[in-house]
Amino acid sequence: MALTKKDEVLDVELDLTPIKKQRIRINGDFNNTIELNLSDLNIVNRLNESYKRLKDLTGEVGKLTENLGEGDEAFDNLAERLKELDRKMRDEIDYIFDSKVSDACVPNGNMYDPHDGEFTFEHVIEALAKLYSTNLGKEFQQMRERINKKTSKYTGKKKNNVWVTYFHNNTGTVVGDT
Repeated sequence: MALTKKDEVLDVELDLTPIKKQRIRINGDFNNTIELNLSDLNIVNRLNESYKRLKDLTGEVGKLTENLGEGDEAFDNLAERLKELDRKMRDEIDYIFDSKVSDACVPNGNMYDPHDGEFTFEHVIEALAKLYSTNLGKEFQQMRERINKKTSKYTGKKKNNVWVTYFHNNTGTVVGDT
């Protein structure tokens, strides 16, 4: 069966997989690494979706000792509650960073352990989020430079950013220089 013009399908190779996960060493240990896509803007969405759950989980820490029972049962109940809260927090952190990072970042201990006046999970989120912020800042600067280079002859913007000419209503009237 021959393809008609209407049925013709063009075959285009479009590689949209420039995602470069970066390997990150945890605490200088070459055997303890994680891989993150530090250009992933969806981290903002995942963090936003997780925010309420993070608050709820943190609130549950204050209720750990409620209705524990007595004796050995109380100790068992407390240990089980801590383990459950820790696992839930680890799952949230792995979701936020779209990677299995929690066990690498905190292989021992609990996500609710205190660390310099904050919970360990807060320290982990802040440290990893800083990597995203730094990388995205660099990426956006490269994008701005590339766009400026390609559009400078059309916008009147010199490559060294000394001045920019704006035109009003396409009349060619100079409105402002910076």
